Amino acid sequence: SKCHWPIQKYKDKQVSKTTSYTDNEGNQKTKTEYKTIRVLFSFNDGVFNAVTKNDAKWEGIDVSRGFAPELHYSDGVGSHDEHEWSPTSWSNEPITISGDDFGLNAQYEETTEFTNFMNQNYSNDTHEPRKAEIAANFKKYTDFYTQQFVEKEQVLSYAFWYFCYNNDGLSKDELKAVLSLEQNETLKTLVDDAEYIEGINMVYDKLAFVNTSPKHLFWFTFWHDVWVNNLLMSIFIENEDFLSPYKHTSICYTLIEDKQALIDTLKEKNLYGPVNAITKGWINHVIVDLLYAKLEDIGNAEKNEAAAAQEVNIQVELDGLTVALNENMSIEEQYAMACKY
Repeated sequence: SKCHWPIQKYKDKQVSKTTSYTDNEGNQKTKTEYKTIRVLFSFNDGVFNAVTKNDAKWEGIDVSRGFAPELHYSDGVGSHDEHEWSPTSWSNEPITISGDDFGLNAQYEETTEFTNFMNQNYSNDTHEPRKAEIAANFKKYTDFYTQQFVEKEQVLSYAFWYFCYNNDGLSKDELKAVLSLEQNETLKTLVDDAEYIEGINMVYDKLAFVNTSPKHLFWFTFWHDVWVNNLLMSIFIENEDFLSPYKHTSICYTLIEDKQALIDTLKEKNLYGPVNAITKGWINHVIVDLLYAKLEDIGNAEKNEAAAAQEVNIQVELDGLTVALNENMSIEEQYAMACKY
């Protein structure tokens, strides 16, 4: 919309002058010189615009994130008059100014200058209907996504990610307790589902094993990787109970400290063979040597870390990723509070 907001701004302009002279051969000639000057322009009426930072649309509604307010003038007048230089006048000069020039700062505070600007240019007849239209459009937009939020929350609360998925220190009892706080009846019934509880027990058994020590974690990761990358091979299918991390009998849950004992076990399963005889076995002495060399390195690092911790009298613990939002509240209480919003 058009706004009356008189301002003055300097702009760079170029002026010229033409002079006559006689060259070395007696010929009359002219030359034109140019220079850049600063001219003070006066502006009166500009067009207000809110420039969006992107072009996001939702059902035809502009929902771009953020905007930059500006006034664009095209009525500027200015002049320059200087001895020996051609007097020059300009009209219909354009310029675009930002919100700072009419009192609208980055915090969108209601400054005195902006209040004056609004008093001069806000018209109830013109602007109130547009304001109501914008408010209605954004209510439609926010209602749509609020409803989506509510529907998703009814399936699985947003609190679940922070307090459960992201928290490997959550106990089984705490997990059951927070699931019972969910709105989804299917989730609530899981705490009494024997098959589900069996699956959860397996998860916690895995956590207990890998949290035993860094060596246990590496051992589990190694054998898990071996299985995942070779599980379709016939020799692995034949030894699924021994190799699959989804079986409680898997080797990934039994750290074998003695290298020769591991080799003997692998030979019994026909999983060990020469480096150049891959058809006779997928695991060879090079792989086993690297595995135990890494385990030894991890063990030495553990000892050094424990010794350093003991020296300064601190206890080394494995911390979960989730930080308690309130130290005086249990996980269940914090979860219940998060589910209210």
